[in-house]
Amino acid sequence: MNLIAKYDSYKEGLPKTEIYGIVDKTIFQINFDLEVNDKLTFDEISLFIYLSYMSSRATIYNGKRTVIGADDVSLYKLIYKTSKLAGRYQEKISKINKSLSHLKRLGLIKSMLYIDREDIIIPDVEDNYGRLSPVTVESIIKISKGDALLKHIGVYAAMKSTVYAGSTNTSVVEKNSKYIAHMLNTTSTTVDRHLKWLRDNKLICYFLCASEKGTVRKYYYADLPDWENLRDNIKTKIKREHIQLIA
Repeated sequence: MNLIAKYDSYKEGLPKTEIYGIVDKTIFQINFDLEVNDKLTFDEISLFIYLSYMSSRATIYNGKRTVIGADDVSLYKLIYKTSKLAGRYQEKISKINKSLSHLKRLGLIKSMLYIDREDIIIPDVEDNYGRLSPVTVESIIKISKGDALLKHIGVYAAMKSTVYAGSTNTSVVEKNSKYIAHMLNTTSTTVDRHLKWLRDNKLICYFLCASEKGTVRKYYYADLPDWENLRDNIKTKIKREHIQLIA
């Protein structure tokens, strides 16, 4: 198989979209200014990203980005895909509640009570945002649940936030797992596990390259619709940097 052509069959049939979800990159930077005991955890960062993606413009809040019906119990049922409260649900709901409280205290989200429900308002972001493919995020939501669902989305969003939204020249993710782990307040081993899951489930396209002597290996990623940009980027690197294609 010609590895550089492994995505050429995608030329036809990939879903096209001009609509993207966004996430404020501040979520990946705020920990640098917080005391150790107040830093956001990987779980909290991932929950914020999930809420950001799930938000939509709500007329009752003057067009602000809002998640309708987002109390801790409702979020538990949505994230864990259950209509019942069973098993260790109290522990999981408590964890969601604690995460929401921390995000509110830091001003990253606001909570509004409206009649018989609680809504979450996500502050608007004009720039400094990461662009998320709805096809990818919806696929993650469809085939996973619980903590894994949130963390898959968290890693995907962090990865996409390392490139400049809207520029086809920078649609290729070149940052390594250590860099992404630093953004998420977790370990590179954890990030590697979630990236592997994204690769195995064919939710992102990638090439694995090695240095000329084969001593250093590195993954390059892109959203599926950007496979041509990724392929052309790798072709250029092979010529200029004398790297070799592994997978």
